Amino acid sequence: MLWGFFKKVVIADRLAGFVNDVYSNVDHLSSGYVVLAVLFFSFQIYCDFSGYSDIAIGAARTMGIRLMTNFDRPYSAGNIRAFWARWHISLTSWFRDYVYIPLGGNRLGKQRKYFNVVLVFLLSGLWHGAGWNFVVWGALHALLMVIWMSYSGRQEKKASGGSIGRGFAVVGTFLLVSLGWVFFRCPDIGQALHIISHLIGHSGNPGFERNITKTTVALGMVFISFLLLVERWTTPGMDKLQGRFWPDVGFCAVVPGSILLFGVFGSQPFIYFQF
Repeated sequence: MLWGFFKKVVIADRLAGFVNDVYSNVDHLSSGYVVLAVLFFSFQIYCDFSGYSDIAIGAARTMGIRLMTNFDRPYSAGNIRAFWARWHISLTSWFRDYVYIPLGGNRLGKQRKYFNVVLVFLLSGLWHGAGWNFVVWGALHALLMVIWMSYSGRQEKKASGGSIGRGFAVVGTFLLVSLGWVFFRCPDIGQALHIISHLIGHSGNPGFERNITKTTVALGMVFISFLLLVERWTTPGMDKLQGRFWPDVGFCAVVPGSILLFGVFGSQPFIYFQF
């Protein structure tokens, strides 16, 4: 539960202020700010939703109930299929078991398999909201999944090695997912395309940019780095951390202290409350 609160109030809600400022004033800001806001939103939505899940899982454990893991370090995935195996696992499992498999799964030939994948992702988009932006978001992931599947696992073999190629695969997957989040974040397709058009080659207003706080950017990068370090060091659900004295001591000192000193309270509801 403590880790969930850290993700929510220290990372997600702090990044939210910067992301909201940039998305609301994109015409006045240079491409560097827009790119940073797009990347920050990827971590905002992840920390917001996985933090919510962590709090729920921890609260259930206090009553002796062990809920399923809902996130498994999705941004360390080396391809789009691995990403969806690690992101919002409860929902993706439901779509697999109750939509994809009943439609025939991968048992009825390649073309039918691709059709089933596209349908599942379009339904997943509509599940989040009856808007074209969500349809485009689902369609983009469907396209990425079909492209990956059409290579018959060759991309996965490249990404599975512990080499530079694996690093490029992880970064590439993260950037594609982040681009998709633009459609998820914006209220309509027009604004999403407007944001994307400012990702490269746009000059901002230096006077306006001086009003964007640099402290949020610096702290955001520090806490994102800490998040990635902890996720590399632990297993989902923090089970690996428990019972190791110095990691426990460090965690129980740094995390509550960060919440008290750097937490942003009362400003942002959980993103997934709207769904």
